[in-house]
Order: sequence, then C-alpha cells, then structure tokens
Amino acid sequence: MGQCVNVSTPQNVARLNKAIEDRARELGKSFNQVARDAGITTETLSALRGKGKKRDPGSRPYEKTARGIDRALQWAEGTTMAIWDGRTPEEGGDPAIAEIEATSLSREQKDILISVLKNARAGVLQQAREMEAQQKRGA
Repeated sequence: MGQCVNVSTPQNVARLNKAIEDRARELGKSFNQVARDAGITTETLSALRGKGKKRDPGSRPYEKTARGIDRALQWAEGTTMAIWDGRTPEEGGDPAIAEIEATSLSREQKDILISVLKNARAGVLQQAREMEAQQKRGA
C-alpha cells in the first residue's frame, strides 16, 4: 500500500511524527500496534514518520492511510491530515468514537457503529434546524 500523493515540506513530516509518537505513548501502543490497528504496514508508518528505509520526507498520506492512523490513535477523523497540513486538529477528538474504537469489536462492527453515531448526530442537527425554523415562523 502506498502512502503518498502530494509533496510537501519536511516540517509536515516532523509535525506528524511528533504527534504520532506522543499519542502512541499516551495510549501505551508500540509503532507496530499503531500500524496494525491502522491497517497499514510498519514500513508505511515509518515512511510517514520520516523514518526507515523507504522514507520520503515529502510524501503526503493517502486519505485511507490517514483515516487508519486516526482510528488507531483514537483521533477524530481528519486529525492526521490536519496535523500534516499544519492546521490545528480538534482537541481531544470525539470521545464517543474513541470509546467505540477502544472496544474489541471487529473493524466492520466499529465502522457501522461510528456511521450510526454520525448519522444520528446529523439527524439531531437537522431536527434542531427545523425546530428553530418553526420557532422563527411562529414568533
């Protein structure tokens, strides 16, 4: 599995490497565990961190790879790419998703539950918008 699509700066690699190291340490995970949980090879993870034989310190992660790292590190979706791009990721991620990720369910079961959670939230937000619109019309 390849890991790059666009070239960027060495600072991006350093920023992502530090974030991965810090979060793996917080979770008590080895880099082998992070790679396994992310569904990528240790070589791919090493390359993204600017380490190992195949390092390419300008390789932007593919979206699928980044999503896997987000899951493995219990980060909110999009955190890996935000760090890579120099943006500030949402602090702490989504605790509900992190709890789902921490279960011993299969990847498919976790993905289904996360999808249900996101759809439920979207439905609640839509309902809130509709209620707000009704209030404005009635006021």
